[in-house]
Amino acid sequence: MPQISFSDLGELTGALGIGSIAVLAVLMVLDTLSPIHTLIETEADSQTWALFVAVPIIVISYVAGIICVALGNTARTTFSSVSPPEPEWVSIPESLLNIVTVQYRNAKRKIDVLDGATVAFLMLAIGLALEGFHFGLPALGAMLATISVATSTLCFFIAGRTEIGLINFVRGTMKS
Repeated sequence: MPQISFSDLGELTGALGIGSIAVLAVLMVLDTLSPIHTLIETEADSQTWALFVAVPIIVISYVAGIICVALGNTARTTFSSVSPPEPEWVSIPESLLNIVTVQYRNAKRKIDVLDGATVAFLMLAIGLALEGFHFGLPALGAMLATISVATSTLCFFIAGRTEIGLINFVRGTMKS
């Protein structure tokens, strides 16, 4: 039986979480353009709904999460003047190698999740604004969209700060 490591599980759940936000945003936009919610509510009462929809939604969410991570990473590296160097694993003392490897992978995973969240929360802002107008509550939609944009911006800046911390960490370990 194959073993799943915590790192693999972390990557999977990160992409699924980000993708779930992105799929929710797309569904919100679709809801404002067509009466998709009535179709979903009608079909959700059937016994086969879960079988035919659950697995594809999970797969779509995962793929959407990976796309959001790639788009967020591209945006951050485009607007950033720094990028983390790959550690020169040969120059790291044997006693520190495991610690450096774990810290490096954890920081890269956090950066990826924050990059993906940046894009997903921007998508959610669009969906929230449209839903607010759709239900006749534009002020509520605008407020929630503003919170979502602020969260996206925060994710963008935290990813940048985490990247700078990773750069300093890698440079520090290569000097020892």
